[in-house]
Amino acid sequence: MKFLKEFSYPDIFQRRIMLYNAFFSFTVLGFIYASASILLRYYSPYASIFGIIFLYAFMGLFLGNIAAKLVFNTIKKFRAVYIASDLLFIAACVVFILRKLIFPASGEPLLHLFSKSDILIHAISLCIMFFAGFKVTYFLKIACGDFIDDKKGLITFFSLLLAGMVFGIAVAFCTYLFPAVYYGSLALLAPIIPTVFLLNLNFNPAPLFAQEMKDHHDDLPVQNEQTSREDLFYTYLNFSYIIVYMFLGYETILRLFGNFLHIQMLFFLTCACLLLIGFTLARSVKQAFWHIYSEMLYPVAFVLFLIVSHVYRETMSFYTGIAIFAPVSLIFGFSIYHAFSNINYNHAGRFKIADFSLFVLPLPIIVIMGYLKLTNLWFFILLYAIALVNIIMPGIHLMQRPISAIP
Repeated sequence: MKFLKEFSYPDIFQRRIMLYNAFFSFTVLGFIYASASILLRYYSPYASIFGIIFLYAFMGLFLGNIAAKLVFNTIKKFRAVYIASDLLFIAACVVFILRKLIFPASGEPLLHLFSKSDILIHAISLCIMFFAGFKVTYFLKIACGDFIDDKKGLITFFSLLLAGMVFGIAVAFCTYLFPAVYYGSLALLAPIIPTVFLLNLNFNPAPLFAQEMKDHHDDLPVQNEQTSREDLFYTYLNFSYIIVYMFLGYETILRLFGNFLHIQMLFFLTCACLLLIGFTLARSVKQAFWHIYSEMLYPVAFVLFLIVSHVYRETMSFYTGIAIFAPVSLIFGFSIYHAFSNINYNHAGRFKIADFSLFVLPLPIIVIMGYLKLTNLWFFILLYAIALVNIIMPGIHLMQRPISAIP
């Protein structure tokens, strides 16, 4: 018997172009912000330069995301808006990379601006990410869509986000060690340029329908409205918990080994790599409410990291300390995969959930955590409070189910 299958986009090649552009865009962003951090570290040896630049970059992404949604939902010529934003992004990146050639009189332009006011550097960081916010929002909306081949673009999009940032930071370290190849980083922008004019997918597509031979709805979990609301609630909590635990882990590493740039960046790189590995490993595990079960593993893994790192703090190096945090990041990646996989909504619903989780929710949490004076007392009060919630809430939720969800 034939059934109608609803989907958003029929052109699979367009999705591949988008993912190709996204990977190199995240690579360029990772390279730019890592390069700026390495350059400015001499002038602020006791400040968390990497953390500050990251914060302003995320603020730019947040503002660009908000502006993009307003513009794309208001202006019908979405393609013109996307092309303009991507070209501005490329131009801003070119100016950053070629700054010494464009402004030779000031020596190192970034240091010249930093000597005038560090706000100018942060403004540049914010502006580049603001332009990136437009294209990332557009890409995320496409990734959340239903394509005719039923492949989930959101999973791949998030994987490329992590992989691109890791690769970009690695390239920044290479250009630092071998300054002669610095301008070769322009090659990272070259693959992006052709795709700017090839992408032509609607931001708000009308539903399309095709015939298929079986009822594909039989293969999907049946969820009532209350269950969907509960799952959405736990999805948002998952991302909130992960941000808080990552921040606490970051603070712990810096307290143990010092507030140095190489430690900050190594921690970020390790977490991104392990998130990606956990994200990949989760594909092989059958989904059975793991977006809820995995929350119970957060406090266990983090407390083990805390105990081991403090017991051996006198003898271990910062490499070992960061490696001890690796299993925590692995669990987070595993959890995020199942949180994304559990978003059983239509195109617009998936985009709202993913957009809020990735680009809206993190900023206020990061800002609040950044301004908190985390003394030892408040550190453990926050840790115990969130650990208690991690164990009690999923436990109550799962005990209310008539049948165990464990595979």
